Amino acid sequence: MKHELPRRILAFGVYAGLIQVLSGIIMYYSGIYFESWSILISLAVLIVFIYTAINYYSSNSGVSRFWKLVLPGSIVGFLCGVIYSFYNLISITFIYTDFIEEARTALLLKRSVGLTGAEIEALTNDLQSSLTTGSIAFSNLILLTLIGFASSLLISIFFTRRRHGIIK
Repeated sequence: MKHELPRRILAFGVYAGLIQVLSGIIMYYSGIYFESWSILISLAVLIVFIYTAINYYSSNSGVSRFWKLVLPGSIVGFLCGVIYSFYNLISITFIYTDFIEEARTALLLKRSVGLTGAEIEALTNDLQSSLTTGSIAFSNLILLTLIGFASSLLISIFFTRRRHGIIK
């Protein structure tokens, strides 16, 4: 059983990444991908898989030490980020070829409220140079990894306290 634990944790990370990709596709085609609240869907997917991985690891290994519980969740977050970033690179380059322009337009609309013409032009130029396929993929990798780590910290606190009878 102990040799199966690492593979299961890796599987949770792969599944999280694949579900993240699926939710991204659904959000894009339903027209809500660029809505500011759509990030909550991505966060929910990640947190559910991190919670499940930590719960599985805790239940099947007997481990209740805080830092040992953080590791499985962090692995899930990192793998989710790697898979989703790889998907970003492939899909934006070959499938959603208008994605970068759509993202720039959505950001420009959100950020240009109340700006002068010169400020809007500067913002447009900044978005042209900074918003690229690589920057989107890299930022998603960093974001999912960091949120995965932070979520793992919080969820591990919960499991550690529950194991020690502080939370019932």
